[in-house]
Formats: sequence, C-alpha cells, structure tokens
Amino acid sequence: MKTKKQKLNWIIDAILFAGFIICFLADMTGLIAHQILGIAVGALCVYHMILHWTWIKTITTRLFKRTSKQAEQFYILNAGITLGLLTMLITGLFISTWFELATEHYLVFKNIHVIAAIVTLLLVVLKIALHRRWIVETAKHHIFTRSAIKEQTPCPQPAAVSCDTERRNFLKLMGIVGLLSAVAIGGSLDGIKNTLVNTAEKSSAASTNQDSVKSSTNTSGTSGGESTSTCTVRCHEGCSYPGRCHRYTDSNNNGRCDLGECM
Repeated sequence: MKTKKQKLNWIIDAILFAGFIICFLADMTGLIAHQILGIAVGALCVYHMILHWTWIKTITTRLFKRTSKQAEQFYILNAGITLGLLTMLITGLFISTWFELATEHYLVFKNIHVIAAIVTLLLVVLKIALHRRWIVETAKHHIFTRSAIKEQTPCPQPAAVSCDTERRNFLKLMGIVGLLSAVAIGGSLDGIKNTLVNTAEKSSAASTNQDSVKSSTNTSGTSGGESTSTCTVRCHEGCSYPGRCHRYTDSNNNGRCDLGECM
C-alpha cells in the first residue's frame, strides 16, 4: 500500500510540474488552451492537497510547538506555493476570456499573475531540491522498473561510489528542472519587459497626440463653438497580433490593436 501511494504521489507531482511549465508557454499553446490547462493544474493541486490532508492537519496543529524544524520549513514552503497558486487562479480568472471583465487595470492584474507564477515556480524548484532524495529513489525503485532491476544485481561497491551516484542523480534532476524553469521564467520576463516598453511608448505617443490636438485647437480658435477633442488610448499593452490578448481588435487592418491606438 505504501509503495502504491508513493508511486501515485510521484506521478501526480511530475504531472503538476510538467503542466505548470507548459502554462508558461501561453504563446505556443494559445490563450484558450492556457486557461483550460491552468484550471486542470489547479484541480490537480487540490487533489494533491487532499492526499496529504492528514499531514497538513497534523503539522497545522503542532506548528512551532511539537514538530521538527524540517516539518516547519516544508509547511511554510507549501503555504507559500499554495498562496502563489491562489493568486494565479484569482488573477487568471479575472483577465480570462470566460468572464470578459472590463477593467482599466487589466495590465496590473496580468503582471501580478505573471509575477506570482514566477515566484511560485521558484518555490517549486526549491521544494524539488529539498525532496531530491525521495524523488530519485522513488523513480528508480517504483517508476522506472528496468533501472531498479539492474541495480538489484549483486555488485559490491565502496561507499564513495554510492555518494558519487547520489550526487550525479541530484545534478541530473536539478539540471533538467533548472533548464525547464529558466526557459519558462525567461519567456515570462520577456513578456513583462515588452509590456512595460509598449506601455511607455503608448503613453509617450498619447501625450504627444494630446499636445497636438490641444495645439491645433488653440490655433483654430473656439469662436465657432466647436468642442475640443481629446486623445484616448484605452490599452497600453501594444499588441501587434491576435491571440496574445482576448480584447485584440483591428478594424482598420493596420496590424495594431485598436485599443492601443489614439482615438
């Protein structure tokens, strides 16, 4: 029974990590698939918590009193990951295409969503590093059975060899996890950078256009009772292709989102 439980936990954890990494690749999967996958990962996280509910309840009642420092550290780490996932879920639903919520703070919620995802991923990487021995041992003995069969062959080895093996397994595990995490975080940081650059450019353009409108209005005069016009940019993200934002529209076919143009 314990072996089956460990195997199930390992598989669920692996699926969660893979799904979390894929969620960072929204430009490749598309917005709709990103949203569906995000909800699926969230649901699997809830199931993961249900499987570990006894541990969560026990440590919660004993926190900072009759429990080990290691258990306290794991508890705080898991609490941080849970908080990050909740933040991602709330902000993700707020900016999703399912609700179509109109808000002037869309970019704020989007950036919070991305930052929460990056911080949560870093905490997940730390958790993987702390559980490295369990991950490697479970994989060898319960997941990849062929490797386990080979290692059961009697072969006397000095203690130094086993230490070297453990070190190599750790480096392999963290190398794969670190590479995937770096790619995911790098794409997210590029997205935030582009958003900030586009926001600055659009703000500058809007300011320039407003000055032009005011200057033109002042030179033409207002004796005819004509009302002055204002220049409004409704979105400063600066999307140049559909799919990146569910509000993207291009009625004048100029290759830029209408919401980011001066109206």
